[in-house]
Amino acid sequence: MTYRSARHVSGCVGSVLRSPLVESVVVVDNASGDGSPNAARDAGARIVVANDENVGFARAVNQGLEHATASRVLLLNPDARLEPAALGRLEALLAADPRVAIVAPLLRDERGRLRAGAGRAATVARRVGLCVPLLGRAPAFRPEYGLPSGDTSRAVAEAGYVFGAAMLVDRRFLEEAGGFDERFFLFAEDEDLCRRARLAGRRVLIDGGAVADHVGGASSPDEAAMEAQRLFSTWRLFDKWEGRLAAGAYHRGIVSAFLLREACAAAGGTPRSLGRTRRLFDAAVRSGCEPLLMGA
Repeated sequence: MTYRSARHVSGCVGSVLRSPLVESVVVVDNASGDGSPNAARDAGARIVVANDENVGFARAVNQGLEHATASRVLLLNPDARLEPAALGRLEALLAADPRVAIVAPLLRDERGRLRAGAGRAATVARRVGLCVPLLGRAPAFRPEYGLPSGDTSRAVAEAGYVFGAAMLVDRRFLEEAGGFDERFFLFAEDEDLCRRARLAGRRVLIDGGAVADHVGGASSPDEAAMEAQRLFSTWRLFDKWEGRLAAGAYHRGIVSAFLLREACAAAGGTPRSLGRTRRLFDAAVRSGCEPLLMGA
């Protein structure tokens, strides 16, 4: 799926086409308006679907799946690149064990730093605690796994969930699961899918020997709206899996945590983005409108 990704999509498409395992590349563009569809075609994408509006990540991926025919489906963000050797490792893990539904690589940022690209299943306490000043720095509240010291190239581990930036998925599982849940406009759709995999008795793995380069956040410069969207999608996750009481506790906890952050920052001048993020998130929960679509 692309959204304002003209600068990155060529490198993404080119990286996967170098692998002999790739049959074809399908790109779905969410009304980017920056030439992303043409860039994808020029890079070699076989099918490019150009939406007239931004329908969100989950729905766009489901559109792309309608055009995919392979038994394995590689989902890769336009600002990510996966080397052929890494894709081969992921494919081998899926082929070796029919219980594996999803496998993902480590992620390497622009500075060359490796991240796990996977995290612990969300809980209300963990996600609210992450937003509380000082408390959120504690390792117990970080959703993403830390990497072990030393060589990770042979490490394969179970994960609560893997990030949607790069994942190889068994097509049969995707079809049985009904694809991505389109209630998630952006963020949390990856954890939701991994939860459904585990509920079905399937495995979700992270491969320490496979690495994808990932810029991250390349499609939107509005950090406050992006953070509000992340918080709102997590609210949807709790609402779906744990019910209204848990979602309500999360809503109140996040608003309180942000008010505390604003109070702590007041001495140096409260960053406007904190208050804007809180207001966008609160308005989204109350209205059901996606923060990224509010436009203010």
